Amino acid sequence: MKKVLFQEIKRPYTDILILIVFLILCNTFFLYQYFTSIIILIPLDIGLLFILVTMRLKIIIFENSIKYKFTPYHFYWRELKLEGCYDYEIKEYNAIQDYKGVGRRFLTYKNEKAYLTDYNGFALQLKDKYGFTFTFGIRNHHQLQQILPKLKNSPNPI
Repeated sequence: MKKVLFQEIKRPYTDILILIVFLILCNTFFLYQYFTSIIILIPLDIGLLFILVTMRLKIIIFENSIKYKFTPYHFYWRELKLEGCYDYEIKEYNAIQDYKGVGRRFLTYKNEKAYLTDYNGFALQLKDKYGFTFTFGIRNHHQLQQILPKLKNSPNPI
């Protein structure tokens, strides 16, 4: 049984986002009451609303690995072994400026994968030995700052 050092389930602040999607849905239906808007735009708005409502980032940090699941994109848990990571950092980010949005972001020109649910906040950034960077948005960064030195002292240090 692995010892859990940190666990967080993070949902976006969806109240404003749901309101915006609802207004777009109403706008699409009332202003463009054509057949094409009903067939194309309304299902797209409903799909966007579904993604925003079900978006959830789950992170569990063990002594030698990090498990994460970002629904609705991941159906299964993903695991990142800490023995392959050589650096970590807790940083403050702006999702629009740094990653061009929220959600699951792939920046191929930086070899970076980012999993973000908020537009502004703190993130755990890990760099592995192959040059890839993994960024996870977190809210409880004070607790995580206390736990990260324990990972350096573990049998598989970062």
